[in-house]
Amino acid sequence: MSADIEIAVQKQLLRNKLKTARLALSDEKKKSFDSEIATKIISSKEYMEARTVICYVSGENEIDTRSIIGAALANKKRVAVPKTEKSDRTMKFYVITSFSQLEAGNYKLLEPIDSCILLDNYTDSICIAPALGYDLYGHRIGYGKGFYDKFLADYTGISIGLCYTGCVGKEIPHEEFDVPVDVLVTQNYIRHISR
Repeated sequence: MSADIEIAVQKQLLRNKLKTARLALSDEKKKSFDSEIATKIISSKEYMEARTVICYVSGENEIDTRSIIGAALANKKRVAVPKTEKSDRTMKFYVITSFSQLEAGNYKLLEPIDSCILLDNYTDSICIAPALGYDLYGHRIGYGKGFYDKFLADYTGISIGLCYTGCVGKEIPHEEFDVPVDVLVTQNYIRHISR
């Protein structure tokens, strides 16, 4: 078995394990953890200094990002959310000014409506990236589609990963094109990743 295939198999096994761990959380515990993570983000230096917050709109069983988006809108920050293109597995971010500018899109996720303006400047921005789990070096295990790896490869702002502490491992199998985040936030801590 080639090294690439072995990593792909390890990643899929890990994805399954992390999905199961997420589903095992009670609603009460999940809400509590999500609230603690959102509070840590909103009070972080990175968030406070950012003029633009790039953030996915959380789907079922993901760490809730709606309170982060809501806070950023209330704080008069520019908020941009992704719109995915399945054909080439790319995404672009569009500026929203309210939740009413979201509609069901690809992968059963909320995406910006067509009238939203494309974000073309990432200066003074943070990007909150989704994942199932992270390791202590900021490597993420995503959903296997590669959208964020492509985007983060050229992104020059600060990338932030959200994760439950129980889904942080010592080291996640990763490949050359996998891009680690700069900051990891869990319900228990904020970890700045040194490069």
